[in-house]
Parts: sequence; C-alpha cells; structure tokens
Amino acid sequence: MFCITLRQRPDLASIIPLLTASTTLRLRETTLGTHDLALRLTTSTPQNIPQAQGFLILTASSLENPRLLERITRFSTLAYPPAPTIAFLLSNDQEDHGSAGNGMHAYMQLQTLIHTLSTPPPILPISSPERLLPLLMTYITAPQPPASTPPLPSPLLLLPHTTSTAPARPLPTRATYVLSDLCHSLKEVVELAQTDRGREMLGQWVGAGETRGLAEFWEGEWICE
Repeated sequence: MFCITLRQRPDLASIIPLLTASTTLRLRETTLGTHDLALRLTTSTPQNIPQAQGFLILTASSLENPRLLERITRFSTLAYPPAPTIAFLLSNDQEDHGSAGNGMHAYMQLQTLIHTLSTPPPILPISSPERLLPLLMTYITAPQPPASTPPLPSPLLLLPHTTSTAPARPLPTRATYVLSDLCHSLKEVVELAQTDRGREMLGQWVGAGETRGLAEFWEGEWICE
C-alpha cells in the first residue's frame, strides 16, 4: 500500500508510476496516516496476523517542511515490529542523477536532525527512484540477525565496594578507574592485594590508604571465578 498524499508531493512525482506499475507487489492507494508506504512481509505474528514494514519516503525537499521532525517523531514511535524505516531518495528525478550530490548533503542533514530522537529510525539512502522498490524488497526479505544476549556485567563493577572502609567510604572513583584500566579481572586485583609485591604496585597506582583498604577487605576472602 502507498499513501494517497504521495501524489500531492511534486518531489515524488516520478515514483508514482513505479508504484502503480508493479505487478509483483500490486500496491493499492490508500490513506496511511503515519507513513508513506507499507510492504507486506512473509512472516506473521504468533496470532497469524500479517505484518507489514512501514516506510517514510523523503527527499532533499522534505527538509524544507518545518513539521518534518514532528512527523518523523510520530513515525518512529510506531509500536509494531519491524522497526519503521526512512527511505531517502538521493535523486528524485529519474532523468537527472547529477542531483545526487545535493541529495547526499540533505541525507547528512537528515541524520543530524533525527539524532535528537530517543529511537531514531534507520535511514536507507536510495540513489534514484527506479531503485526504490528493488532495494526496499531486498531490505524486507533479508534475514534478520538473531537477537543478541546482553553482556553480563563485569565483576570489576564491584570494585568500589571491595575496601574495608565500604560502605561508609567506598573506593574513590579515580582508584576504581585506574584498577579497571590496569587489571583485566577482579581476580587480578585480589592477587595483587594478597602479596607484598602486589601491594607495592597497588600503592604506586592508587596510594597507600586505598591499598590498605583493599588488602584488609580481601584478607581471608574466597574468590569464585
């Protein structure tokens, strides 16, 4: 589906014949409201509800609209997956590919504009109108990367609390940063705190008082890897 408002935008006049001529997609004209184009996906929700990828179609001329950021903000908050995406035409005239230089400048301006959003939508730069549908079809049919597992917090985050003066006086921020930079694990800190040579090195890095607090804390403690 594509929005009827596309016909009202002179900068997109060249894409209307491309949208209506597609026999593969058979796009129909309708009112979409928040976006310009919706392409149906081959996947469905667990409830067997068909999914569609929503796109905003923008050009360099779009940046002249004072309400553009407002529209992008509303578009970026669409709740349904996949993430709403901006298709940015670097050239909006099929016969004039030389305008791509201005289009690239506008593309960078757009990136700066949406940088302030909490969830800025991805932008697909598209060289010319005739490349619009082929690239969008490739985009929506590409395999999605598996969801990444959030990394476990580093044990080094416990450093401020590994002194005998904690919790009243935790390890100072500077000492925490120094130890995080110079030691790869909490185990390395413990090994330094439990030997004379190690305590000498700690004293040079964070000072005698902080070294004493570390040594007293780890005295007799068991470390689990």
